[in-house]
Amino acid sequence: MTALRARFNYAFREYRHTRGDSIGVFLKNGETIYKRWLGFIDVEEARRMNRMGIAVPVRLSVEQYSNEALNFRWEDLRTGQFIQGCLVDEGVYGVTESSVRIVAVSD
Repeated sequence: MTALRARFNYAFREYRHTRGDSIGVFLKNGETIYKRWLGFIDVEEARRMNRMGIAVPVRLSVEQYSNEALNFRWEDLRTGQFIQGCLVDEGVYGVTESSVRIVAVSD
């Protein structure tokens, strides 16, 4: 099961397939906003929603991810790496292929 972790003050907040807490979203203009977490969707669904004009690809503000089913083994994102998100009116999804989609920002 895919999961993400974001730092919230001195603790981590976990994001899984269930909807709930707000999560930080980096916009292309450099602004960070907080949107409702909607769970995960497949990359093809995210692309379809983008083509329809109802979604925008974004980067999620998280520090760790796990693709483990039972015993979560958290992996830190390296500098310049982000988890891909899909921003819609209702909130934001994490985008998966066979695992979470890690995107790197080149200088």
